[in-house]
Amino acid sequence: MNRRLFAVILAIGLLVIPFAWSQDGTVLIEPNDETLINPAANISFPPPVYAVRETVDIRGTVTLPTMRNYFIEFRPLVINPETALPSDERPWFPATLPQLEPIIDDVLGTWNTFTAPDGLYELRLTINTDSGVPQYVRVSPIRVENDVPEFLEPQLTQQAGATPIPTQPAAAQRATLAPTPTSLNSGQPQVVSLLDANVRRGDSTEYDRIGFLFNGESATIIGISSFGTGWYYIQLANGRRGWVAPSVVRAEGDLTNVPRINPPPPPTPIPTNTPTSTPTPTTEANLVINNVSLDPNPPSCNETFTLFVTVENTGTGIASAGGTISVTDTRTSDGTVVESTVGAFPQLGAGETFEGFIPITVSAFTGEDHSIVISIDSNNVIPETNESDNTLTIIYELGAGSC
Repeated sequence: MNRRLFAVILAIGLLVIPFAWSQDGTVLIEPNDETLINPAANISFPPPVYAVRETVDIRGTVTLPTMRNYFIEFRPLVINPETALPSDERPWFPATLPQLEPIIDDVLGTWNTFTAPDGLYELRLTINTDSGVPQYVRVSPIRVENDVPEFLEPQLTQQAGATPIPTQPAAAQRATLAPTPTSLNSGQPQVVSLLDANVRRGDSTEYDRIGFLFNGESATIIGISSFGTGWYYIQLANGRRGWVAPSVVRAEGDLTNVPRINPPPPPTPIPTNTPTSTPTPTTEANLVINNVSLDPNPPSCNETFTLFVTVENTGTGIASAGGTISVTDTRTSDGTVVESTVGAFPQLGAGETFEGFIPITVSAFTGEDHSIVISIDSNNVIPETNESDNTLTIIYELGAGSC
């Protein structure tokens, strides 16, 4: 990183940012005064003027009594040369999936910074509430720096007269977990986690979290939900069993003989007809997939191709959050899962569209038809006027390629 970029980072970090609840609920945090942080809604790590790389645990607290869910977003921090202030008209992109449980000084989610080009960013904690008006906590600047030559790394923290900018404090680092060996030779199908995923007591986010499957870890598939949700019943390395969403894992092996299992009864919902409850806001958003294309088309075996997916909000109101794009490639003749992956889309206003591109490599069953199933918000985290139009299937014939 050159001296000019470092000077920009340092200058932003020294800006005096007042603390206030704005009309849209935004909290602006003064980096050098911890007394101004809202104890019920905050991001404690990473703080402003930090450099991050690879996967980063975002820590903080969310305990607002009216919270429905929360998630982390990010966007590039663009400086207006005329005013020297950040521009506030750029879209936000999801860094984590929505979560329902309150958190106190713990991990709010994990941001995979490999999805963002190196540069300056701001993070936003979005908290959806019963009133329908989100509340926000922002932290910036955060520098993503994944492509740093080794001989330049000392320069990041040894600028003359500047406070060092550590990449991540030792107390907040989590040891990199070696992926659990995938022993498909045993005949047992498995899932491999695509990110740090929750394992739950049942087949939806309404159930309590009972464990975790960290990015790259694998677990044995014991069953599949008989309710048609697609959730896998898995056994973790410690022997504990639970359910994991298909949008956050990749299934490997033959699923033909995997039994269908009835999940436990759903948890008892919290009564909403008490005198102190707030009426549920009317849902006006509706998300659909209005276009899918492949490049190249048709794809070839063992050669990465790109899936372009256009998501549109055809409703009359803004969506409550961004969401996931789940992609599963199967052999059309027998339904064997060949490959799966996941992407994301940002929060969309009424009539807005977003085109996401998702790379995928298919390495089996050349010369045969393949079905690609694309699902948006497969866990129905985002309230919509129509929850049944979030899936689209396309069929192609896989070329021989280099197989």
